[in-house]
Amino acid sequence: MTQPPKGAALFLALFGLPFLGAGLLFIYAQIVSRANFKPGDAILGVMVGSVFAVIGAGLIYAAIGGYGRLKKQASALAQGLGRPPRGKPKPEDRNHLLGDLHFLQHDPAPGGRRACTEDAAQR
Repeated sequence: MTQPPKGAALFLALFGLPFLGAGLLFIYAQIVSRANFKPGDAILGVMVGSVFAVIGAGLIYAAIGGYGRLKKQASALAQGLGRPPRGKPKPEDRNHLLGDLHFLQHDPAPGGRRACTEDAAQR
C-alpha cells in the first residue's frame, strides 16, 4: 500500500507553528503588561494576537487533517475501491411524479420510434 508523502504536511505544520507561537506570545505579553496600556489598546492587542494564533492553529489543523484524509484515500485506492464505502447504496429514485413523466415521454417505443399519442392519432 502506498503512503502519502509526509513532507507537505510537515512543512505546513512547521509553517503554522511560528504563527501560533507568536500569536500566543503576543496575547500573553498584552495580558501581563495591560497596566501600561489603555484598556482599548490592550483589547486590540489581544485581538491581533488571537488572529495570528488562529491562523497558525488553522494551518496546523489543515496539515494534520489533510494528511489523515490522504491516508484514507490511499488506503481505499490501494484496495481498488476508488473511495471508502459509505453503507448500502441508494436505489434510483424514480418514484416522484415528474421523474415518471419524463421517463414515459422519452422511453423509446418498440420499433425504434418514440411513443407519442399524436402518432397514433395520425395513423
